[in-house]
Amino acid sequence: MSVPLVAVRSALELALYNMATTFPTAWQNRDYTPVVGTAYQEVTFEELPAGNPTMGDGHYRLNAMMTVVLHYPDDNSGTGAAANKAAAICALFKRSATFTDSGIVVKIQKSPHSARGQSIGGWWILPVYVPVYADIFA
Repeated sequence: MSVPLVAVRSALELALYNMATTFPTAWQNRDYTPVVGTAYQEVTFEELPAGNPTMGDGHYRLNAMMTVVLHYPDDNSGTGAAANKAAAICALFKRSATFTDSGIVVKIQKSPHSARGQSIGGWWILPVYVPVYADIFA
């Protein structure tokens, strides 16, 4: 993983952590064992193809997608809690919000959105997608 991507990931993870420090989270590439009956979120990052807004000056745009997959017990209590959590994540990472780590400014590229939820293996699963970018000057 590139140094700029580590800073992007760190900035966004810190913001998500500070949003709800006690909400159980399965961070990418970290051991996590879900507790039956307890909601949690799973966070992943994917680096997307870089953008090149200028020519020849060492500047490129790092594009990435943070995905927060919400897992709520599928116990017939409805989907409201997951939808509320998704809305809170979308509000935190609203379009044009910025987050900084190690001198790299991360910007939310487009409004975050959630996909269609589905029931899988006793969990109500609701993914939230947060597209981000950072201008890197090498």
